[in-house]
Amino acid sequence: MIYIEKILPFGLVESYRKRQESCRKHSARKNFYQSFLSKGDLVFDIGANIGERVAAIIEVGCRVVAVEPQEECCKRIQKITAPSDRLTIIPKGCGAKSGTAVLKRGSGTDVLATISDDYIKITTNSGRFQGHQWQIKREVPICTAEELIQQYGCPKLIKIDVEGSEVEVFQGLQTSPEIVSFEFTPEMTQSMSECLGHCERLGLKEFNITWGESMRFSFDQWVAIDRMRDMVQILGGESYLFGDIFARRQSK
Repeated sequence: MIYIEKILPFGLVESYRKRQESCRKHSARKNFYQSFLSKGDLVFDIGANIGERVAAIIEVGCRVVAVEPQEECCKRIQKITAPSDRLTIIPKGCGAKSGTAVLKRGSGTDVLATISDDYIKITTNSGRFQGHQWQIKREVPICTAEELIQQYGCPKLIKIDVEGSEVEVFQGLQTSPEIVSFEFTPEMTQSMSECLGHCERLGLKEFNITWGESMRFSFDQWVAIDRMRDMVQILGGESYLFGDIFARRQSK
């Protein structure tokens, strides 16, 4: 890198650094998902955003149904993934029942959006998104996870990252996949606990967590639901933390 800095103008050095960091993160995502997904597996990415994880999972060889209500994000998913018959993009939100909902987001190139008014209130009060403006509102179509299963089959993994509407997605899911992951927002303690309860309802008995974008499990051995519940309660309100909680069927 020092050699690169000597031969390139500053602007190009910064572009090079960003490209290298982007490649490093993509490789980490691919290696992580490759540790428990296999070629041909079906994955639902509910709340796919700009598709960074979609691109990694596609490279593993999986079939991906990417559910994302933001038109701008759907275009970016298509852009960063090579044309593939293993990718289906559903330009909708996901919730407890089909219909419509109001999506709130910022302006410009911002891709942070939510359907949940509670999420806006809680993350604003905690300071996580204190300065964020949710001024753009648009009605979007809503489907359910169960409807997706009826159309595309039961996936091995359902990834849920819907900025505060995780409980509603679980409410619209009756068929259990092998693995579920959902975004961990510590301030939303009650919602996180309800998500764990839905995992238990679906017969998912072992739990793990990844912090931030680390793309590695925190626990060497998956833990029981009681330990994960304790962690959710202990960390409630810690607005500097985020991650993904994973739940799976009991290993044989």
